[in-house]
Amino acid sequence: LPDDSHMGFGMVLKNFNIDSPDLNSLITNPALRIQDWHQGSVIENINSSYYDNFLDSSNNYYTIFKNIKTLTPVVGTKARYIFRGSHNLSYMEMCLGANSAVGYLFEGPVTAFTMKSMSFEGMAIGAHFKSAVYDISITDSYMEAVDDVVLKFDSYVNVCKLSNNYINYATKPNMCLVEYTPLPA
Repeated sequence: LPDDSHMGFGMVLKNFNIDSPDLNSLITNPALRIQDWHQGSVIENINSSYYDNFLDSSNNYYTIFKNIKTLTPVVGTKARYIFRGSHNLSYMEMCLGANSAVGYLFEGPVTAFTMKSMSFEGMAIGAHFKSAVYDISITDSYMEAVDDVVLKFDSYVNVCKLSNNYINYATKPNMCLVEYTPLPA
């Protein structure tokens, strides 16, 4: 909507299902795209199937992503959740993106970001941070059956807190918990 394309306040999207009539392939366009400083917004209680990329979020803060389930019967080749630009003071809880190449892809800096009760399961890479992480907290989450690495950091990490998470290597013994790029001091 043109009126909500920039600087939206208090937008709420919740309690619905997004489906596709084609049960044999994945839709390549994102199911939801939010951008340009939507603050105080809530995206909650959404289920979807058949989307290779469910959420494409650019430059948002004070945003809550809660209870989003994006399962697909076909293994995806993209990231299920993409965060472009800056994401500050945002919160994710009870989100799922199984059968994806990357569960949660952060292409911009992350500041004061909380991930709680998340599922890092059935993906090649759980969360991939391509830019600086200034502060992230990942707690009470489920980490199992990841093909490669659960948390991958490509740039500076100032603060990363991992606490009270369930981690199971039994089904994927080569799974790595954290991978990071060594950077100069």
